[in-house]
Amino acid sequence: MEKTLYLTFRNEAGRRQSLTVPEPREDLTAVEVEAAMQLIIEKNIFTGSGGNLVEAVEAKVVGRTEEVIFTA
Repeated sequence: MEKTLYLTFRNEAGRRQSLTVPEPREDLTAVEVEAAMQLIIEKNIFTGSGGNLVEAVEAKVVGRTEEVIFTA
């Protein structure tokens, strides 16, 4: 199954902004992810049209599976 880690932040304009990480480690913990998100905020690593990231809002892993039903 293909998995993606979605990191959602709030920027200076108050809008949500997401970063994605393909195929994250299986053993990630909430503490590790939150610490990484805080480091991203503190170091101003990413910015967008809404300004710098100012708050960690959510982190989630989303999985996707495919099942071929027919192929020619």
